[in-house]
Amino acid sequence: MKTLKKSLAMASLLICITSSAFAYVGNSNSFKFHTEGCRFERKIRNDHRVYFKTKNEALHAGYVPCKVCRP
Repeated sequence: MKTLKKSLAMASLLICITSSAFAYVGNSNSFKFHTEGCRFERKIRNDHRVYFKTKNEALHAGYVPCKVCRP
């Protein structure tokens, strides 16, 4: 049980570190990108998430900005 708790804590830390390194999250299904916390960003499935550090990086990859959060 102790090992499971430790593994879960490490996984949570890794997710926080990984997601905080990126400013924008794109959806590979819709080719739209969002700011973290946007209500549509929270609905993106894990296998459709694409992370971008800058807005220009997302635009250059062919993604369009979300009309709700307006990144």
